[in-house]
Order: sequence, then C-alpha cells, then structure tokens
Amino acid sequence: DMAMKGMAIAMAMMAGADAFLSPSHTLSSPSALLLPSPCRRNLVCNHPCQSWHASTERSGVSGLRSLERNKNQEVVPQAVKNPKERFVALTRELGKNSKLEKVLSEKGIRTVELPCIAFEAGTDAETLPKALQEEWEYVVVTSPEAASVFLDAWREAGEPSLPVACVGAGTKQALQEGGIEPVFMPSKATGKTLADELPGPRRSGRVLYPASAKARTEVQGGLTARGFSVTRLNTYDTVSATWSDKELQMGASAAVIALASPSAVKTWAERLGTKQYAACIGETSAAACKELGFEHVFWPESPGILGWAQAVHDALDDIERAEIRRRK
Repeated sequence: DMAMKGMAIAMAMMAGADAFLSPSHTLSSPSALLLPSPCRRNLVCNHPCQSWHASTERSGVSGLRSLERNKNQEVVPQAVKNPKERFVALTRELGKNSKLEKVLSEKGIRTVELPCIAFEAGTDAETLPKALQEEWEYVVVTSPEAASVFLDAWREAGEPSLPVACVGAGTKQALQEGGIEPVFMPSKATGKTLADELPGPRRSGRVLYPASAKARTEVQGGLTARGFSVTRLNTYDTVSATWSDKELQMGASAAVIALASPSAVKTWAERLGTKQYAACIGETSAAACKELGFEHVFWPESPGILGWAQAVHDALDDIERAEIRRRK
C-alpha cells in the first residue's frame, strides 16, 4: 500500500513538470553522453570501472565518488524510473546556473532552475570599502559572490592596488572581468588548499578575508596556524530562496540535484530530504551532503563546471544501472 501511494504521489507531481523543463531534449541513455569516470574504491560503488583507472588518472579526468548506498528499498519516483522524464535541478542562486545548464543541454540532459539560495548584505558590508584602503599582504576571495561584493567595495574605495588571492577558476574569472588580476590561486579549488599553499607570511602577514557569514573557518584557521594575521569580514549572507508549492513539487520529482554549496545542501535537505541523487561541484558540498545523510553523492576531484557536469552524468548513469538491476 505504501509503495502504491508513493508512486501515485510521484506521478501526480510529474503532471505539471514539463512547464519548468529546459531544454526540450529527452534523455535516451545517459551512458551515451559522456565518458565514464573512475570510482574511488575506498567508498561503495557499483560501477564496473577497474579498466578505466590507469587511463583516466593520466589524463586528469575527474573522479567519481559515490557515498554508501541506502540499504532500505524505497519507492522510486516516476521521473527517475523513466529516462525520458528524468531531469536535473540546478540550485545555484537565480541567474547563476547558465554555465552548467549549457553544458548539460548540449548533451541532451533536461534541467530546471530551482535556486536553493539567495544573497543579502552581511553585517560587515559597510566597513569593507574602508578596510580595502589599508595595506594587506593579501586579500583572500573564495567565491564568485565574494568577488562581486569585493569588487563593488573596491570601486567605492577608489580601486586601490591590492594583492588578491582567490579560490577557483570561476572566482578568478569574476575578478578579472572586474579589473583585478589575482596574484595567487591554489592547486585545488578549496579554502583549505589555499590556506595550506598561500606563500608567506612575509612583511606584515596581514590578510583580509571578506566572506559569507556562513563560510566555514578553514581559511582563517589554516592561515592563522601558519603565522598570518587574518581579519575576517562577513560582507554578505547566504539565505534560503523562496519556493512556490509548484516548485516544491518539481524539486521532489528531480532525478538529480546539482549542488554547489553547503547552504544549498542544507536548504534542499530541510525541504525535500536526502533520498535523491546529489551531484556536487566539489568535495566541500559533497561533505555537507554526507553530514546530512544523503545516500547517493557524486563529485569531481577538482571543482569546476566540466567536472560538475561529469558528476551529474555519473549520477544519471548510476540511476540507469540501478533500474537495470531492479528489472533483472
């Protein structure tokens, strides 16, 4: 009875789904879209991937990681069971999902923009322009949104010359487009790696870290442990985006959720639980998924749009493999 009831709910949700979907492609077989990426054997994975390891390690293809599978049988929504109806929920803030959407749409993967987060001014936003007029050994910027807030304050401060260190290609691009050429970017796009690899301290060792109020303490903690003097300013805050009832129903029908921040992970888990497949932009979001109990989590070795798209593909491929096993 529970199984029939769950299936009825899922089918009802899909009735209005097509109005949200973009593009109007159908997905016949996710395994035909991208090359499979290697599994990491320290975590449970059902992919027959042993023969992929040597070649993909040499070529730098992003790796697949899948967290421990759910041991309890569950009702699978119709959107997940039917390849033609599967779609991916894009959860970055409104208007910031176009890059991933473009890569996925080129491969025939259907998407819907369903933002989990929005941004507000932080408690220290007004003090940032004045702080930028001081001398710093580095200003550390760790996300595209942090770059946007920083650039506004930098212009208000009269565009002083500042040595900026950043995390990730997306953040670097945002800074360059705003007129700042970063002096340092770590080998891996994480705050921890930046804290480990940032040259110095030299001269004063003073570091300004304008960040989200919800950002973790890895950056200032790691830099402080190495002898830097870090001033953190909470220049913006990440809040949950508002959903309509129809968007809530759409989210419940998504086959895969594309997640790019712990805040988005938290919002999704609070609203729809942790049973759906999650494709994360990097290990930070993946760790947040694990902490909250997501059972199917995929992410690339190095954060970035192409690796993220590969993680989405791998999640869809895993769904298809699971369906094949169920039919046998």
